[in-house]
Amino acid sequence: MSRQSNLDAVLRWANAVRLERGLGEPLTEIPKGRILESCACPLARALGTDVAIGLFTADFTLPGEEDDIIELPEAASDFIRAFDAGAYPELIEAAA
Repeated sequence: MSRQSNLDAVLRWANAVRLERGLGEPLTEIPKGRILESCACPLARALGTDVAIGLFTADFTLPGEEDDIIELPEAASDFIRAFDAGAYPELIEAAA
């Protein structure tokens, strides 16, 4: 899968999760994030809630409720590995 195709697939997945869970309006692009920070990576920010992103799962932490863990699609797992390796420099948040 090409780099752009993977980004498109990840954006479609994130927007489907946002819609399903009532997490806000669809995004037009993947937001910037921090490398190797599961709660501040682009996918966590795209979902816009308390979520920790692993290589294969998204763990939603809901106050007062059990964690809700969903499996990531292959495109999202591929994106996370590539992002953490620096393959998407335009999505890396500048240091404060």
